[in-house]
Amino acid sequence: MPKGIYLRTKKMKTGKHMLGRKWTKTMRDKMNKPNKGWFRKGHKDFVGITRKHHSEETKKKIGEKSKGRKSGMLGKHHSEETKRKISVKNKGRNVGENHYNWKNGITPLMEQIRKCWKYRQWRSDIFHRDNYMCLKTCIKCKILCAHHIKSFNQIIKENKITTLQEALDCEELWDIDNGITLCKEVHEEFHKKYGDINTQKQLEEFLNN
Repeated sequence: MPKGIYLRTKKMKTGKHMLGRKWTKTMRDKMNKPNKGWFRKGHKDFVGITRKHHSEETKKKIGEKSKGRKSGMLGKHHSEETKRKISVKNKGRNVGENHYNWKNGITPLMEQIRKCWKYRQWRSDIFHRDNYMCLKTCIKCKILCAHHIKSFNQIIKENKITTLQEALDCEELWDIDNGITLCKEVHEEFHKKYGDINTQKQLEEFLNN
């Protein structure tokens, strides 16, 4: 534990029964005794057991026993039929009210979509296709954005998407041909000029200027 002088930042409240009174030396000693030596090396924890470490011999035995242990799926792959069955079984399993962290739908739909695994995959696919390069400046940047050619909000509105599951099922939303890689500065510049409702024509005009 660090040594030094500690200043109390907040005055502790005293019970009414102790107002105007002081602890006796005997009482102070009794209160200090259980905590004495608590942070010393080799101290006993709250269950009264001194913490121990494996010896080098024990570590070696554990290592040898675990060596060569193989996973049941090592070097194997699921068949397309098995993948399809797993997909069908898990569909909707951890979505919406079925998710362990469900809080009565307080997270806005747009935020839910942008945080879901399919949105992250969509962005990753676009970055990979464009070789992680801003297609306006033709420079590889540290911070990249996947820009929607046809605006994200427009697709949501036209397809009347109201839930995350509907968004996951919408093919147009995850079409990588509707995305393009731009660096953060260029992406902000585009939306500052054209707003949030965007078209292919706007993008072509922006990239050619």
